[in-house]
Amino acid sequence: MEKFLVISEVSKKQNYIFKTNKLKENIGASNIIEYVTENVPRYIGKKYSLKLGDVSVGGGNSIFLLQTEEDAIKFIKEVTKEVLCKFAGVEFFMTYEKYDEENDLIIDVIDLLYKKLNDKKSERKSVFKRKSYGIEERCVTTEQAACKREEGTPLSRETLIKRKWSEKEFLKNLKSEKMPYSIETLMNKYLKQGYSFTNETEKLGIRKGENRYIGIVTLDGNKMGQKIQKMRNRTMEQYKHSNIKDANKEYINKSNEFSTNIKKYYFESFEYMIDKVVKNYDKLKDKLNLLKDEDGNMILPIRPIILAGDDVCFICNAQIAMECVNAFVTNLNKYKIEGETLNACAGISIMKSNYPFDRGCEIAEVLCKNCKSKIVDTEDASLVDYHICEGEIATSVSEIRTRTHIGKSINLNIKPLYINSKVFNSYENFKEEYRKIEIISSESKGKIRKLRDIFPKGKDDTKIFMNKYKISNNFNGKFGNIQSDFGFTRIDDKDTCLYFDLIEFQDMLITLED
Repeated sequence: MEKFLVISEVSKKQNYIFKTNKLKENIGASNIIEYVTENVPRYIGKKYSLKLGDVSVGGGNSIFLLQTEEDAIKFIKEVTKEVLCKFAGVEFFMTYEKYDEENDLIIDVIDLLYKKLNDKKSERKSVFKRKSYGIEERCVTTEQAACKREEGTPLSRETLIKRKWSEKEFLKNLKSEKMPYSIETLMNKYLKQGYSFTNETEKLGIRKGENRYIGIVTLDGNKMGQKIQKMRNRTMEQYKHSNIKDANKEYINKSNEFSTNIKKYYFESFEYMIDKVVKNYDKLKDKLNLLKDEDGNMILPIRPIILAGDDVCFICNAQIAMECVNAFVTNLNKYKIEGETLNACAGISIMKSNYPFDRGCEIAEVLCKNCKSKIVDTEDASLVDYHICEGEIATSVSEIRTRTHIGKSINLNIKPLYINSKVFNSYENFKEEYRKIEIISSESKGKIRKLRDIFPKGKDDTKIFMNKYKISNNFNGKFGNIQSDFGFTRIDDKDTCLYFDLIEFQDMLITLED
């Protein structure tokens, strides 16, 4: 029987969300993408009584099954009209392909569907857009023509919509189908417990005049493409032993189960992470400037921005960023997909609250990719990398580290760190040594901080300095499962400093108890 597969995709999601330095607008943009991906297709399906079947939904990309070509065309027309008319700035694409469930292999049709979508995206007619005619006032965030002023600030239609979609009251009154694994579901859960999330970076527990750093965290699942391919291969095997129609139905069921489980496992891991912050709220209250909102709810020092399957982004107080990632990954490791433990990599951009937000997100993405580059093909692992942004003008993290962290004969960088691993540069070993450094620093903080300037000079200069100030015993011994010699060890025939990252990270870590 002839049916039709329809694919939809929100393109350039990161650019749409993070093109502005205002957290309120980032959150509104994320809410819009979640609504466009999850809610709009279902709303249109019900409105026009279309028999809509899910093949896979979520993460900005969805595939639906419709019964007739007329329905497919109607569906595409009404969904795109709804998105493009209501949400300025969103790049949205749809296309469809004929599918005979009794004769066509659905895997082949989906491949063809993606090819058509990519061809369509490459033929964009509006790559270059006129932002203004030169006579209008410009929006402060998009540089598009402003259509309204708010508190004296000129804003474009795109910015106004993003801000509107970040408002709690607007979202509460929004008539939409409630998705079980959404940020809204998360917010409602903690609101019932007396906790809320903020739309302002200054309310993430930052103390005025002190440590004003926030952390932008990008987290992405490992080897998801391989897991999907494994599922596809199993379906191909099934084609050999059963009729095509039954095998196609099985693939659709498995595909839906796969995407639902990914959403569920990542959502529950995010939930576990927030629960840990809540359990430590009293401890954090003594160390951070935690506030209450206008309704008297306690504001959490963390705020989800993207929660789309294995694509996760959140912002938090920098001092809990590493512990939050560790909690998330530890819970994620409990789950399996296609018989394999779920692992993820994370990049943390640590920056002052007034640092350009889009630049911070870009750095977090690069750090996440750096973690993934360390994974051996035959083995999977979870890693985290971080960078403290100090206003560098370099174009990449690797360029910054080449200049400041890695000399010709000395490597000062042991990042990325492995989570739940027995290697020497694991987060567990990092945290253990961090505790030791904190104890030493309580008596001689100035000398410990001075090591940040001494380590790059090499092991011999470090040895002289440590012996002079009688602190060498603290840096001679075991660092995990390797020997530390005045804070150095030999890795790949190169002196590698084990403690430079730790000294640099001082005052950036508050441990969260289980």
